[in-house]
Amino acid sequence: MRRSTLTAVCSLGLLCLALMATHSAAAQSTWSAPFDVAEAAHFSWFPDLAVDAEGGVHVIWASGDAGPADSENPPETTDLLRYRVLRAGAWSAVNDILFTGTGGYTVRNSVVAGRDGRLHVLVRMHTQVYATSAPWDEAWSARSWSAPVLLSGEVAYYTALAADSTNTLHALWSEAVQGQDTQSVCLNCSDLFYRRSSDGGQTWSEPRNLSSTVEGENRPQLRVDGHDRLHAVWDLGVDWYAGAGTPKAGVYRRSDDSGQTWTAPMIFTAGGRPVQQTSLAVTGEGNPFVVFRDTESDRIYFQYSRDGGNTWGPLGEIPGVKARNIADNNLDTYALAVDSNGRVHLLMVGFRTADLFDASNPWLLHLVWNGEQWSQPLVVMGADLYPEWPRITITNGNQIHAVWFTRHADELFGSENGAYYQVWYSTLTTDASAVASLPAFTPVPTAQPSPTPQPTVMPTPTPLPQVSQQAPQLSGGPAWELRGLRTIFIALLPAGAIVALVVTVARRRRG
Repeated sequence: MRRSTLTAVCSLGLLCLALMATHSAAAQSTWSAPFDVAEAAHFSWFPDLAVDAEGGVHVIWASGDAGPADSENPPETTDLLRYRVLRAGAWSAVNDILFTGTGGYTVRNSVVAGRDGRLHVLVRMHTQVYATSAPWDEAWSARSWSAPVLLSGEVAYYTALAADSTNTLHALWSEAVQGQDTQSVCLNCSDLFYRRSSDGGQTWSEPRNLSSTVEGENRPQLRVDGHDRLHAVWDLGVDWYAGAGTPKAGVYRRSDDSGQTWTAPMIFTAGGRPVQQTSLAVTGEGNPFVVFRDTESDRIYFQYSRDGGNTWGPLGEIPGVKARNIADNNLDTYALAVDSNGRVHLLMVGFRTADLFDASNPWLLHLVWNGEQWSQPLVVMGADLYPEWPRITITNGNQIHAVWFTRHADELFGSENGAYYQVWYSTLTTDASAVASLPAFTPVPTAQPSPTPQPTVMPTPTPLPQVSQQAPQLSGGPAWELRGLRTIFIALLPAGAIVALVVTVARRRRG
């Protein structure tokens, strides 16, 4: 009887270990080796990515081809938006999906996978921003993309795009405001403009100026939370494209009614010192989390809200890392995303504090905020190729996808042969809980909202709506259920062992 009891307990223990091993093996401990998405094309930079409900990873980036030249005429550059998709573990061929003009203009771009089964893109063509879209499974073909719809004025640069649960599209971009006072601190610098579309990008509301300052505005980021509230951040004080102004602060605003009204601006500084590279994530509860750098030092800070953005906690410094030299490059930004366990993932270009004396070029680093502290920085790519402009998204609650570009350190701003830029992709499976992706749907046509009038004064803050008491029911494969069953089994294991022991003792006494 003793032998049978021992055998039963050992069997239970081995089964427990097997389940734990299976759970551990399901999480990838390191980032995958960076993959050259652009296939070593000479000129590929400023990428963005989106993942559709079927798991396809869609990557777009700015590129161009130089035409023939002779002794009297310089080569004419063809500006292009290029595309590639990773589906079922295989990459498609690289393809040009949009000709944006000639002249070597930067093709700034943003992409989202809409709930309507289409990829939606904002793209800078020459100096103006347009919107276009294509079905997920046909996006590789230039013929599948809709005719571009003009959104901006004459001189626009940065773009940001988001889609909510109803498939309403929200666009944000920087646009030069002409005719400012000649005494302005940032003459002809940009403001941030917003438009929305409820019919898949065919028509858009009237442009609305969200900043309206005499300073410059740069690098907008836009997120939608689980209540379809819009959260936006940007940098205030300098306009790189206009070559004017000086860094001032980060700015945050929120809309609770699909972009019709916005809260008063929340301003971020590093204890009164100017900041930039203001970046944003929003938790599952709808709470914004921002990261930015001090422009007078190499310190990186974070700040977050526990009530949807109405009030904010104290300023905190991210330990173990330092920002790149502010004079090195003024075009970079950070990337943030939140996994299903509520942890904030930061992808940044900079230095690990412990390695400052051993590296001349910055790394691409990954850090995680667990609600109480930051993890040690993990290197995603080394410094040899000089990484820049990371973008990340998290799917299924635990799968991180990232893209960025690199430029050779000895050709940071070009050379007589032109700079050499490459676009890269990497992925990481975290130990967060897996959740099902929201399915696509066929939108019901709705009336386009009437144009929003231009405000003459800053709107007053809008209170948060009543938080929903019931989360949407998950659907999809049984992976998350299996993980819960394993947890229950492990929790009941001690009780099972005790019962087996009691039964054995009772039988021995009867014998």
